[in-house]
Amino acid sequence: MELLYRNENRLVVYNIKNLLESKGIPSELRNEFASNGAVEAPQIFVELWVDKNQIESCREILESIESKNLKDWICSQCGERNGGAFELCWNCQNENG
Repeated sequence: MELLYRNENRLVVYNIKNLLESKGIPSELRNEFASNGAVEAPQIFVELWVDKNQIESCREILESIESKNLKDWICSQCGERNGGAFELCWNCQNENG
């Protein structure tokens, strides 16, 4: 396994995990339930790990996400408003597009 992505916002990492899974790419979350109890403790990031053999294709997917315009969008399936960083609808997992 190799680290693909990490973020302090768990929802962003979940969204990327869901996107990879929709493309048939298994992944693993780490630090999912870790928390910062102490004020001066370093920030703990949720990490997304993938198989080493799929790391390049996963990086291409991430690059395509980052290069898109990050405007909010309305799901064509359920009508829910989604943030521009989300590739899949948070409500019904329909793909943006």
